[in-house]
Amino acid sequence: MAKRQVVEAFDRTIQDITGVALPFDGKIMVLGGDFRQVLSVVRRGTRAQYYQQKMIVMELKKQWTEVLFTSQMIWYESDYIISWTILSTKNDSVDAINDYMIDRFHGEERIYYSVNEAIDDKNGFYPLEFLNSISVSGLPPHYLRLKLGCAIISNSCWSICWKMIFLPKIPLCPSDDDMFPIKLKRKQFPIRLCFAMTINKAQGQTTPNVGIYLPDPIFSHGHLYGALSKGVSRCNTKVLVKSNKNSKGDGVYTTNVVYKEVLHD
Repeated sequence: MAKRQVVEAFDRTIQDITGVALPFDGKIMVLGGDFRQVLSVVRRGTRAQYYQQKMIVMELKKQWTEVLFTSQMIWYESDYIISWTILSTKNDSVDAINDYMIDRFHGEERIYYSVNEAIDDKNGFYPLEFLNSISVSGLPPHYLRLKLGCAIISNSCWSICWKMIFLPKIPLCPSDDDMFPIKLKRKQFPIRLCFAMTINKAQGQTTPNVGIYLPDPIFSHGHLYGALSKGVSRCNTKVLVKSNKNSKGDGVYTTNVVYKEVLHD
């Protein structure tokens, strides 16, 4: 997920310190990663901007524009998903799954509300109801539903509420990169339900059982590969997908997205 500028800056710094005009001062560097994974996030970025972020150029002998799912991977049973890590492409799909799952989860429900304010709203143009309704990527929800033992995520780390930890309510603001029209400040527990998460959030993780929910086709380079590579085996990876009806072959297909310029010079 590191941007190419990070590596280039490190390279230039080493050369400036040592005065040796060789890549990384001629030292051997080992860089780990998978060039087929989801690319670094460029907010509202174009395909060309994603290409400019590529760090390592490698070549594949073959690229697939469609992926066929075998019958063992097609998954339609909703009662079976409670013990799975579920991945999807968009936050709306993830939120819908989490709401569905917390309803089915056993135990007494507790609801925690956030405290919101618009820092730059001196004239009170934005009512509290509007601020409470705002859903911002990277911020916890205003209406947080929890039950003992449910799965949560905090600071991009997956966890289960099975041990006692100190988790204070803290004020949070959207990143400047979000270009949000108002300066929103939300005070809330910095967690979200995590029965399901986006594919981007699952980067670098591997879990025993994975469910992949694709109500719409993949829309970005590496998304499908990233999702399918999170399970330990094909037998433990199940997919709920809206099949591509324009596919020529028999079976369940979905569209894959590959930016070939990322893989080729």
